[in-house]
Amino acid sequence: MKVTTLGIDLAKSIFRLHGVDARGVAVLRRQLTRKQLLPFLAKLSPCLVGTEAGSDAHFWAREIGKLGHEARLMSPHFVRPYIKSNKNDANDAEVICETVGRPSMRFVPSKSTVRPCDLFGGARVYSRVGGSIAKAYSDELLPNVVDWPVMIRRPPLVRSRLTE
Repeated sequence: MKVTTLGIDLAKSIFRLHGVDARGVAVLRRQLTRKQLLPFLAKLSPCLVGTEAGSDAHFWAREIGKLGHEARLMSPHFVRPYIKSNKNDANDAEVICETVGRPSMRFVPSKSTVRPCDLFGGARVYSRVGGSIAKAYSDELLPNVVDWPVMIRRPPLVRSRLTE
C-alpha cells in the first residue's frame, strides 16, 4: 500500500482520510481522531496531502509538513464543484484527494506562526510615542493586534489611566 496522494476532511474531532496510489486507485479510507492523525501520518511515506483551507487547516498544514509530507490547502469553493454525490465527510475527503492532484488547481499559502507584534516591535512603538505606556497601547499597538485570535488584557497601569 503506497499512498501517493491523501485527502483529509478536517472536522472538530473526527477526520476522514482518503488515499490513492500512483494509478489513482483508492488504497486508504480511514476515520481518525485528532490524537491519532499525526502518529498515523508519521508512519506513511512522504506524499501529497490536501485539505480544505479553514481556521485550523493552517496549523495542520504546518504539522503535516514537519513530517515530510507536502501539504497543500485549497479554498473550499474550488473543491465544491467536484462533489459527485451526497455531501458527507467520506465523500469530501475523496473529492479533496482528487482535486489536490489537479494541475490547474489554485492553492492557499499556509500561514506562518509569526504574530503581528513580532513584525513591528513593541519597544520601537513605545519609544516613538514618547514613553507613555497608555498612548503606546491605545494609538499604536491596539490597531495592530485586532487580528489576533486571542483576548488581550490591558496592563493595570493603562486601565487605571483610562478610567480616570
